[in-house]
Amino acid sequence: MLPPEVDALYDAFKHPRAERPSLPLPPPVEARAYDHEVRGRVLDLIERTPANELFRAGMIVQHEEQHDETMLATLQLRQGPPVLLGRRPLPPGCDVGPDRVFVGGGPCTLGVDASIEPFPLDNERPAHTVNVGPFWIGRVPVSNRQWREFHRRRRVPAAGTVVRPRLGAPH
Repeated sequence: MLPPEVDALYDAFKHPRAERPSLPLPPPVEARAYDHEVRGRVLDLIERTPANELFRAGMIVQHEEQHDETMLATLQLRQGPPVLLGRRPLPPGCDVGPDRVFVGGGPCTLGVDASIEPFPLDNERPAHTVNVGPFWIGRVPVSNRQWREFHRRRRVPAAGTVVRPRLGAPH
């Protein structure tokens, strides 16, 4: 679908990360049009493919979802001026109180079996039962801002920090 000279621009083995911003990539309008065309072709192909032959497609979707997660986290954590121009600002969020619910605990199945989920990650198999103690959990997800504030208030060490217990301190 792409001319070879354009396809080569997306080859990570040919272009080190540092030089990628200077590559002559298609402008956003063309890139979105291409994305739309590819997505349409893929969906058409999936509709014509028997379910028992979709394993590779599922693996590709899972791979792409990992990119989505990485980009979402990157965009949520970055600071500074917007990088995507021409976007309307998001409406202000609403403050949500620290409303929690109690979960009584008990047996819980962790993981999945291939008979239920055809594309589990390696660390999700096999399904197994564990006993979970009672706990409290927030009703809504915690934002990155709330998490940073929690760490600031509690003086929780940053991720990857090695904390050595003081002699004589209670464990």
